[in-house]
Amino acid sequence: MVVSNFIYIEQSQLIEATVIKKVASKSRSGSGSSASYSTALKVIYQFENPYVKDKLELHSELAPLVYGRVKEGDTISVYFNEMAKPKTRISQPFHFWLLCFLVLLGVSFLYLIALIIGRHSRLVVKTWQANLILTCLFLVPVVYQSWDNMQNNNAIALERNSEANWPRWFAFEHAVAKPSWWDSVAIKYLDPMDFTSEEHRYYLESNTDADRFHRSFKLTYALMLRHQDDPLELGWLLAKGTTRQYMPMYEFFLSHFMYRQWEGVCTNPCNDATQMVEMAGHLLSMKLDENQIASSLVLAEEIMVNKYDRADNRGKFYFLYSYRRLLEHTQGKDIAHAKLDDLVDASTLEAQKQGNSQLLSRWQRFWHGTQREVGMFSG
Repeated sequence: MVVSNFIYIEQSQLIEATVIKKVASKSRSGSGSSASYSTALKVIYQFENPYVKDKLELHSELAPLVYGRVKEGDTISVYFNEMAKPKTRISQPFHFWLLCFLVLLGVSFLYLIALIIGRHSRLVVKTWQANLILTCLFLVPVVYQSWDNMQNNNAIALERNSEANWPRWFAFEHAVAKPSWWDSVAIKYLDPMDFTSEEHRYYLESNTDADRFHRSFKLTYALMLRHQDDPLELGWLLAKGTTRQYMPMYEFFLSHFMYRQWEGVCTNPCNDATQMVEMAGHLLSMKLDENQIASSLVLAEEIMVNKYDRADNRGKFYFLYSYRRLLEHTQGKDIAHAKLDDLVDASTLEAQKQGNSQLLSRWQRFWHGTQREVGMFSG
């Protein structure tokens, strides 16, 4: 836990945030005389994303040691790491050193108990032998962590050398900047420019530590460089995940290949429109979460003009569902119905003819779903 906290601090950016609200919520567990109550003390704060101009982030954190020392409107420091989960933590060195102290106190207590037991045990164990055993038990995790850090540093050094030989794609590298943590995390389990299916399987099985989200992003970035001349492969690569940190990649792909056409096989036969319309639906949803209305309107119009008609039924659903949310927010529900009713009816009939019961059910419930509030992540 100490090492995890230290790594988070090292890989994060320290920024200022404003306390918006403090929330004390009570919860009950059990019933009758055995019921117990607990209180959660949360601090809700807002700050400007350091990587996206004019984008406000709103976060809440369980912070009992901070709750009583701040009030609404106060400025606090937070550690921000776009790729971590959670992305932010209130900066309180007191928390970190308190944890270190508690770990040391716990180890000392166990050491004392072991000595007492050793002295009263029937086993013939000399004091120096007990001390040696306890010292070894204490040092093993420290040595292991040091060895793991050394291995990671070696992997980072090797990757930096090989990265110099990666293909360059200046338009992509300009549009999707490398995060600040880039040089501190190694992909580690494979060479992104030359790996086998077995190595990739090992990567998926092994990539489970605290850096897994960083590593996945970095591998995708490298594979984008590797396959820059193959939009079919790039579209399939980006379709494997839909998270906010990939938004710049989605935006670049959609704008860069908007007027290109291709045919191929993903899981089923697909083309440029099939890949891009569904991706645009996911990107629109994320952009609306962050209140990016103007660019969402531009993207929706370009997709409708250049790609929509040739997309498959599934892609059309994801796109129109996000487009409906955009239209309802900007022009109202009546206009959204007027613009999309014919498209929804046509896609519903198409799903019926294809015998796709899952998609047909989705289309039949298209107007009944409740859309999320626009700007939910913008503050």
